[in-house]
Amino acid sequence: MEQQRTREEYAIVLDFLPNGYPFDTRPGYMKTPIVHAIGKTYFVLLELVPKKEVMLQPSRSRA
Repeated sequence: MEQQRTREEYAIVLDFLPNGYPFDTRPGYMKTPIVHAIGKTYFVLLELVPKKEVMLQPSRSRA
């Protein structure tokens, strides 16, 4: 029996690591930006990699 996957459309960013994980010391490894977020509908904890053309910046939260 196949399970249906739930997907989040929107998420709240909890943390942004522009240079990837600081403890990742693999030689010759290009560090990838990492975003930790929580989904707004199903409250799923997400680890995301932003698209190269997307520029992330902090902003005030909207209540």
